[in-house]
Amino acid sequence: MRKVSILGSDGQPILYASLEGEDLRFQFEYYSRSADEGDYEFIHTVLPEDFSSITTKFGLSPEKNILDQI
Repeated sequence: MRKVSILGSDGQPILYASLEGEDLRFQFEYYSRSADEGDYEFIHTVLPEDFSSITTKFGLSPEKNILDQI
């Protein structure tokens, strides 16, 4: 499975995107820096029928692979 890193303004990954089957998956992981903090993971899945709203909102081409454009 190919995973695309989405970088923040500091050049560090802030989010990862991948295709799981036909579904677009966004994943964020935060690892605690001390014993007082906990690890945190966020996964959001976008179904193919919602791709058109993403391509419209961000000016992407609906004919191209959505992961390639992210």
